[in-house]
Amino acid sequence: MNRIFWIRLATFGDDTLKEMEGKKMKTGEVIRYVVIVAILLLSLYWSLASATGKDYPNARFLATAEWLKAHQRDASLVIVDVRAGKDVAGKLIPGAISMPWELFQQDDTANNMGEVFVGIARAQQLLGEHGIARNDTVVLYDSVKRDGGATSSYLFWILDLLGHKKMKVLERGIDGWIAAGGKTISTPRKAVAVLYQAPAGEIKLRKWAKADYLLPRLDDPYYQILDVRSRAEYLGEKPNTALDGTALRLGHIPTAYNTDYTLNWTSPAYSGRIRPPFRRESGHRSDGKPAGIPI
Repeated sequence: MNRIFWIRLATFGDDTLKEMEGKKMKTGEVIRYVVIVAILLLSLYWSLASATGKDYPNARFLATAEWLKAHQRDASLVIVDVRAGKDVAGKLIPGAISMPWELFQQDDTANNMGEVFVGIARAQQLLGEHGIARNDTVVLYDSVKRDGGATSSYLFWILDLLGHKKMKVLERGIDGWIAAGGKTISTPRKAVAVLYQAPAGEIKLRKWAKADYLLPRLDDPYYQILDVRSRAEYLGEKPNTALDGTALRLGHIPTAYNTDYTLNWTSPAYSGRIRPPFRRESGHRSDGKPAGIPI
């Protein structure tokens, strides 16, 4: 079975890009920025949280506003607003805690890399500090209109990496909640710290793909790299920015396929509602040829 890596964006120094094309690495050169969407899971809106219909085996990972209204008072339910404080605008779902996604990233100054995952130990510490226990059902939301679902998907990836069993992404985020008539409040719930401890045997390290793992597999037919940005961003015709606004290098990782994640919404313009049932759009390789490989 083909293994799939979802890639939103990777940026490298010029020398490193040339070496990737030539499949050789020179000693002492440093990859400046690598953002692999095994980390930034925009693809969760595209695959893991495919839709609410029964045709989707992973539909349990997607919560609708209606579902959340019905389960809002469940004792083991934790609603998490992952937006940065400046983006909340005084509108949170009642009962939600605030756990900004940025807490789970740090700069790796030793390797001259920015916005990297804080790691397994620190992630568990942060979850515990925000009152999330191992057996809780965690519902994550952001603003799909602003972030495209990227930040809630990032936290979903972290929970999945830790082997957390019960988590969901709120379809359309706060925008869908408000559109469905959900009430909002201006202050998050104050969390009581608990111990979050993932058993070592349940942590899924294979889901944490780093550059040194990816580079030697660029031409391996059993590994697929999927760039889920727009076609224009993939081709380098449109500039792209990181979630913090930092300008990123044009283009894409060599051999990556392209499938715009918004094609899996029922309508464009960031509606965020997943189309049922899933129909895969044609992918394209960096050489312009159809992907032709089932996903």
